[in-house]
Amino acid sequence: MANIILVTGGEYTGKMRWAVRYFCDVSDVTVLSARNGIAPETKKRIDFYREHTPYIDGEWRIISDVTMPAEADFGSKFIIYDSFSSLVKRRLPDAITPEDCDRIRSELIDETTRFATKLRDLDCNAVVITSEPVSVYDNENRSRYNRMLGAINQRFAAEADEVILSVSGIALKVK
Repeated sequence: MANIILVTGGEYTGKMRWAVRYFCDVSDVTVLSARNGIAPETKKRIDFYREHTPYIDGEWRIISDVTMPAEADFGSKFIIYDSFSSLVKRRLPDAITPEDCDRIRSELIDETTRFATKLRDLDCNAVVITSEPVSVYDNENRSRYNRMLGAINQRFAAEADEVILSVSGIALKVK
């Protein structure tokens, strides 16, 4: 049975560490990254836990540049997606009209909803990472980013089976 977990929190609060630990006894995990390349600290964390975990066999696959997660080829029933915050950053241009902003927000909400549906249809166990929007109102682009990310987070949290809030390295189950 599928289990979808959204892990949210501030930047550098242990979200990826929690996700990697969650799957530490699974040998067949696919890590999908919205970044163009995986962050060095993420790769280091994955390698550390893999090195210190008694795997039977198999490899964790890392696929970067996944900006359309619903269309990705998972290759596994165990998924980590890193992250909605990186996805929004990749899809949100610096200069944007209010109309384009609404269109992109709608596209991103549709994409993340399709992603949740695909995870359920394929009976996947997935951890999806995101960040909480930060209240910064002196920058219009940051404000747009916050609104988009907040809308995506709320929609996906409603779809998720569990929501984990990571604060200062401590994971709290909120749903």
